[in-house]
Amino acid sequence: MSYKNYAYLVVILLIIGSLSFFARRGEAPTLPTDSLGQNEGVEAPPENPIPPPVTKPALAPTYKELITKGHEFYLKGQYTKALSYLQKAVLLEQNDRIYRSLYSVYLGLKDYQNAEMAMKKALIADSKLVSNWVEYASFENNYVKASFDVVSKIYLEGLKDTKNNIDLVTGYASYLTENKKYAEAITYLEKAIIKDPARKDIFQAEIESLRGKI
Repeated sequence: MSYKNYAYLVVILLIIGSLSFFARRGEAPTLPTDSLGQNEGVEAPPENPIPPPVTKPALAPTYKELITKGHEFYLKGQYTKALSYLQKAVLLEQNDRIYRSLYSVYLGLKDYQNAEMAMKKALIADSKLVSNWVEYASFENNYVKASFDVVSKIYLEGLKDTKNNIDLVTGYASYLTENKKYAEAITYLEKAIIKDPARKDIFQAEIESLRGKI
């Protein structure tokens, strides 16, 4: 046998012997350390992890929501709670409605100083709204106990801004009568006949009654 063939035979015998050795021990040859099986048993992270839920900040209440809540508490007679909502509403929007609402709440709280300020702001916001003039004159007369000149000035300003609205004309005539200003009251009742001829008989009867007191 040649040396080359002998060398091949030795190699083959070594391989067979190695396989027999591992077979007897029941072991498999050790895999290289870079084998894919080295991370077996370790859970791989998900490819697309689910992000945590985003908590949206609470929305601030709107002007409408605030004024509605304020009116609810006002109707229940809970004026302090009503005021807290209306004060927040007026920061968002300024108009005669919110100021008139504040006026009513302050009146309920007997805070006449702030009530007066709120009514003045309501008139600045809308000087053509007749009900605000009527209420303002009534407030000054009944709550503040203002002088005749002060209340009379309110009526006159209201008549000017509302172009002699019939409600202000008759309201001022009543106020003049209340203060025994009969001749002046007759003057405004005569204006009332011109503004509202349908009620001429009523106004005329009042005029005749006042003439009897002069």
